[in-house]
Amino acid sequence: MALVRRLGAADYALQTDEDTLLVAFDEGAVYGVELAFPESDEDAYRVDLLRTTRDQSGAERQQHLTLTEYASHMEAEEALMEAAHDLYERGRTSIAEHLPALAEQPADYRAGFMVVSYSPDTMFTDEPVRPAAMREK
Repeated sequence: MALVRRLGAADYALQTDEDTLLVAFDEGAVYGVELAFPESDEDAYRVDLLRTTRDQSGAERQQHLTLTEYASHMEAEEALMEAAHDLYERGRTSIAEHLPALAEQPADYRAGFMVVSYSPDTMFTDEPVRPAAMREK
């Protein structure tokens, strides 16, 4: 189940079982928080603020800013839930102090691929495909 909340003229908060997102239409951006797991034994769990946008060619770019670090997975998970709740309830106000630092972060580009699989007996034609409702009977 998804909950949607309007926050101001251009912001909508979306909460699902898995994510809490803030959609900022005036910026063309989506904000969220995520838990980053340690990459080595010396690293800590991180709660990151994430900003996702698309460039002119449609490529997705992400910027990450670490909000807090924890040695314990449970503490990090609790901080993540609090940050997500704040994002849903207060929108951009809850992350306003972090937005300038987030904007300075380097962009991480995400490439996407679309794969289509056809069965071996598929026949291709040059005829246009029409919806069933438009076909002659």
